[in-house]
Order: sequence, then C-alpha cells, then structure tokens
Amino acid sequence: MAPSHARNAETARPVLSPEQWRTLWRNKTSKILRRQGAGEDVVKRYDVVINRFLEGHACPPALIPPHAVTGFIESSSAGPEFDRDTLKRFLTFFYHHVAPSPALVEAIARFDGNSPTPAAADRTGILLERLSEELRVRNYSARTLKNYRMFVRGYLSWLGRLPEKSDEAGIKRYQIFLKEERRFSARTVNLATAALVFFYGKVLGFAPAVKSLPRMKTGRSLPAVYSEQDIGKILAATTNPKHRLALMLAYGCGLRLNEICQLKREHISLDRSTITIRQGKGKKDRTVMIDEVLQPALRSFLKNGAGAVWIFEGQEAGTRISPRTVSLVFDHACHKAGVKKLGGIHTLRHSFATHLLEQGTDLRYIQELLGHSSSKTTEIYTHVSNSAIAKIRSPLSKIDLQNTGRIG
Repeated sequence: MAPSHARNAETARPVLSPEQWRTLWRNKTSKILRRQGAGEDVVKRYDVVINRFLEGHACPPALIPPHAVTGFIESSSAGPEFDRDTLKRFLTFFYHHVAPSPALVEAIARFDGNSPTPAAADRTGILLERLSEELRVRNYSARTLKNYRMFVRGYLSWLGRLPEKSDEAGIKRYQIFLKEERRFSARTVNLATAALVFFYGKVLGFAPAVKSLPRMKTGRSLPAVYSEQDIGKILAATTNPKHRLALMLAYGCGLRLNEICQLKREHISLDRSTITIRQGKGKKDRTVMIDEVLQPALRSFLKNGAGAVWIFEGQEAGTRISPRTVSLVFDHACHKAGVKKLGGIHTLRHSFATHLLEQGTDLRYIQELLGHSSSKTTEIYTHVSNSAIAKIRSPLSKIDLQNTGRIG
C-alpha cells in the first residue's frame, strides 16, 4: 500500500473555499491599513466593504472586470452606510495598495455614476471563445490554449475597454506593467506578448497593429543538473514502485513531466526496448530507449501495477496521474534523500542530457532523444558538461609557481 503522503499528494495543495478566499484579502487589507496608522474603526469599515465586494468573485481581485467594480459602487451593495464616494475611495485604496491594478484604479477614477454596460463583459466572453476556436482549429495544445486565454483575459481586464487597431502603444505599456508591477519574468512577458499578437492578428484581424511589438531580452540561464550520485540518492529514497518508476523514466529516458503522465501501454515495446512518445511538445512523436537497467522495473510494473490504458493511473481507476502528483513525488524524494532541490522534476531531464554528453554521446542523438526541433536548443548542455570543462587547461598551468615569472 502506498504511504499516506503519496496517497494525499493529489490534494496536498490546499483549496480555499470562497469564505477563506475573501478572508485572505480582508486580512491583507487590514494589515496594510494598520501599518499606515489607520484606526480600528476604519479597519472595520474597510473589512465590511472588501468582504461584500469580493462575494461572488472566484478570480483574483485584479482580474475582476471593470464593470463589476463600478457596478458594485453604483448599486451601493456594501450597505446604506457607505455612499458612492466612500466606496470609490475604499476600492481605490484596495486596488492601489492591496491588489495592485492601475487599470481598475483608473476605471474607478473615471466612474461618474453610470456603470459600463454588462454588454462589455459579454463581448469579452465572445472574444475569448473566438480565441479558443482559432487556437483549436490550428491544433494548438490544451496548455497553450489555457495560457493564451489567461493572458488575453488579464489584458482585456487591464485595458478596460474593447481592443482597437491603434493599441500597439497600449500593449507596450502593458508589457512594462507585467514586468515592473506584476514582477513577471521576461520569458513570461514574452509569452503574454505572443498571446496578444495571436489575439490581435488572428482573432481581431489587426495584424499590422502589433507587427512591431518588441520582445524582452531574456539572457541565457544554464539548466540545473544533479550529479549521478544525487540521482542515485533520489531514486533510492523513493520506495513506492509506481513513483520510483516515474522518476526513473524522467531521468533514464529524458521524459518531460506531461509525457510521463500521458504514457500508455501501447507506447511501450519491451521486445524492441523502446518507448514511443506520442504528440510530445510541438505535437511531435519520437522514440526513446529503454535501458536494460530499466527493463526489470518497467516489466514488473506493467504486470502488477500499471492501469489498463494509462501506465500511471490517478486516484481513480481509468484516469491518468496528474502532473502535480508526480511533481510532489519528486519534491518528497529530494527531501527524504537530503538532496538540495535545484528546480522541479524537469531537472532530471536536464541531468539525462548532460550525463549523456559527458559519456561521449553524439549531440545529434541527444537532440533526437529529447525531441528538440533545433540543435541550438540541445547545445545548451555543452555549457554545463563538467567533463568538457575539466579537460580545459588554465594558462596558469604554464607558470612555474616555484620560480615566479618563469615559463614552466
């Protein structure tokens, strides 16, 4: 039987109820008010308003549509003791100090007592559905669809109006907002930009308006890599056969997290010692090897533990294991093994590629095993290969340190 921590891995991240969600933001508001010297009577009044304002909203406050914010002010839903000016002041404070959103602060400031028509929100929903349709017809992945919808929804909320052809300058301001106000990484900002370029070009037909949008410079970060000794400790610390095999496949075959979760029986060929990865990243198929060291564990699990369809099943029979569960398994294994975490489970894939390179495997084969479209992507591992670096002699080796100044 799996350990209790493994059984509960799926639900390890707490899910907040609507009441707990509101309490979280109310407490944050009260804390900031007290830090600024507000009296308890003021704190209590803010608490009432924020609690009633957040009722019915499951999304983060910064993503609540402008019409919902101004509609709350117009309807005086907080109670007769709060007039519109008070509500505007309270929500301006909230969106300036607690849940920063310059777009909503501006929408509140512009509000003159006539709430924007809900048709704007309806129109946003229609635009998001059109976005989904354009992504599906091009066979984009479910993950890309989810990310693009999230970024476009956030942008439309920030914009506070329907998009127009002349929005290029506004999108640039939004890029800066994401980087400086929301503290997003340059890579995440670039992903948001890609979503908006697609949205304006393919959904709205405003391609010329966004053709010159800049991308943020990201620099180059080297992948984190474990030593072979640390890999051994991580695997040894994982005693559950199902979880151990998942980690062995991540390192032994260089599989991505989603590829592990989506493995089916039909993808495994023990006779040929291969695994076929179907529709991996970029909708590409590829084949990876099953090392003879991995064969016994995989053969045993296929016989005694695997599901009828999915190799790794979730808590319910017939469902596949979730990426979150596999990530938690990896986190727990690192903790139990006493190995410092260098990142998520994807570091096992980085380690696979680096160790193959250090063993002398041709870079072209590594590219094929990883499923990289470009050799440039695979070449990053040449920069973290310890064996190659260790062979380089420093110019210091030419100096006779016993007789300074003489060439050895």
